[in-house]
Amino acid sequence: MKNTKIILRAAIAAVLCAVALAHGAQAKVYTADEIADAIRGILAYELSQNGYDSVQSWLDSGTVSEWYAIGLRQSGEKLDFSKYGEALKEIYQMSGARSPALSQKYALALIFAGRGEDEEISRIAGETIGAQGIISYIFGLHLITNGAQPENHNAESVISEILALQLADGGWALSGAASDVDITAMAIQALAPYYGQNIDVKAAVDRALGLLSERQLEDGGFASLGSPNAESAAQVIVALSSLGVDIQQDERFVKGTNTAIDGLLKYRRHDGSFAHAEGGEYNQSATSQAYYSLVAYLRCLGGRTPLYVLDDEDAPLSPGVLPGQEEAEKGADTTNPDTADISDTDLPDASDEHGASGKGGYKIWVILGIVSAAAIVISLFWLTGRRNPKNFIFIIALATAACVIVSFVEIRAPEEYYTGAPKTKENAIGSVALIIRCDVLVGVATDEHIPADGVILPETEFLISEGDTVYDVLIEAARAYGIHTDTRGTNYIAGIANIYELDYGDLSGWTYLVNGESPSVGCGEYVLKSGDKIEWVYTLALGDDIR
Repeated sequence: MKNTKIILRAAIAAVLCAVALAHGAQAKVYTADEIADAIRGILAYELSQNGYDSVQSWLDSGTVSEWYAIGLRQSGEKLDFSKYGEALKEIYQMSGARSPALSQKYALALIFAGRGEDEEISRIAGETIGAQGIISYIFGLHLITNGAQPENHNAESVISEILALQLADGGWALSGAASDVDITAMAIQALAPYYGQNIDVKAAVDRALGLLSERQLEDGGFASLGSPNAESAAQVIVALSSLGVDIQQDERFVKGTNTAIDGLLKYRRHDGSFAHAEGGEYNQSATSQAYYSLVAYLRCLGGRTPLYVLDDEDAPLSPGVLPGQEEAEKGADTTNPDTADISDTDLPDASDEHGASGKGGYKIWVILGIVSAAAIVISLFWLTGRRNPKNFIFIIALATAACVIVSFVEIRAPEEYYTGAPKTKENAIGSVALIIRCDVLVGVATDEHIPADGVILPETEFLISEGDTVYDVLIEAARAYGIHTDTRGTNYIAGIANIYELDYGDLSGWTYLVNGESPSVGCGEYVLKSGDKIEWVYTLALGDDIR
């Protein structure tokens, strides 16, 4: 009998432990208040950085990006968009050549600024739908959903085109046979209003949701072209919220104890802004996308329309998403150490065991200096009578940590980092050609970094070893010819030759081609073979203008 009681107690204890562990393993659920706090933090940061004391004055200035304007309109807060709409039209009319996607973005912002009756919107939709591949179909459908009536398209025809572009793995991409998380999420956002009305749409979206669930990372986030980033998580949050799916509750999108909200908020900086890569500096695109994705999620919680479907409700999303006047005036902390310039990559040669110069002797002297300084401080403590062992332990621990840091950090002068010529490789399996160009900027932009012919590096041959990637060759070229590169996150190229993504519009940045094709994987994942031709090209329209 006694043994039976012991066994029973043990069983009950085991059950209770299992329940406790299961409860502890549950994902954190962020409340609407916490989401609204993050939204207010973003707006407070933007107000502080742009010098405005309220969201309304910022909006009136006309300098608010279209993405913020759409998010602000859908926040339900009582804001006057009249001046913004006027400024938007003026800026668009004054600007020069515009890509289809940029024109669609303008037309969509015009609708959300209260100018949906403008005939220009339907004209733009008619001229741009299908003119720039999948992106122009996605945003063209957004325009039609919100009232645009182009003569040559309707919702059914555009939906048909989007469904026809769905790839075998269930998603969508700008090019190639492998789906991209961002483009897949954006396609779902456009199709969401028709999900319950069209069985073909439902089937396609369900397949795409399965793909997104499979692609979700263990930390709850998502990656695009092999690089985890804030924007990918934001786009998935908008997509699921557009379908009325609570991304914190749906088991398909909970990995371990993490949801897509966790996957997004990990990129949040202490000043309220967001970085593209974890631990990185402020990124305009990441911050604006984080903003409107959180607005989209609050709309989902409140049973409101999707982010890209304008409604007439002006009731704020509880508990409201505008920063208070006092908070806005206080501003954000602008002394963030994360904003230090880390533009130049510092990638050691794997064959060099002693650092960039092959000497590594400077480390010995730095370490000796640290040890000497620690010895002097210990001596001073001893002579002044402060002989508490804790003081000595702290100093020794601090000096040890400093020595460890010095051991792992490489300090290089530019002349040591840049080699002056491509490497000779004894184990080479062949060679590839590399070109770096930004010719789309010639005659469009005036910048000292833009060559007259747009060619940063003419066609140049590089030896490759087994397993070398597009990223490896780019970095070798940068070192050989003194070309500035800015790598962020996992092999994500933000800038080359001091020309950066987003410098020339929301769709601008660097992309690469191999043998004239745009791969569906990141540059650090594309393994080269002998004879490949690599082109790094600056694009103004997500690559559509260089293909």
